Amino acid sequence: MPSVTSDPRGHRELVHAHTVASGPVPASGWTADATVRVLSANPLSGAFSGLLRLPKGFRRPAGWFDADTEWLVLSGWLWVGRELRSYGTYDWAPASSGQEELFVLEDAEILFMPRT
Repeated sequence: MPSVTSDPRGHRELVHAHTVASGPVPASGWTADATVRVLSANPLSGAFSGLLRLPKGFRRPAGWFDADTEWLVLSGWLWVGRELRSYGTYDWAPASSGQEELFVLEDAEILFMPRT
């Protein structure tokens, strides 16, 4: 049986997101107007789970994510390339895969989880 290693994030008790301070996104390619409330983070790999807030008018040019990345839109409206995304839209992209331009039509909150 393979051994199981402990996750360096450790155990987190119930977290109320509104009590977690917002800060800059700890990943490349994000401008200062994008903020995140980091709910849990792995200090060794840089992986984290957080609530990403993007204001109306925010743009991120086409590029790529440095990590395997999952995200779930919780509120707002945004274009990713030619697709309009809103509440309940889920996306997973492997590291180094292309990411189309992102443009926010209405303030958006996204559960954002870069993994590697």
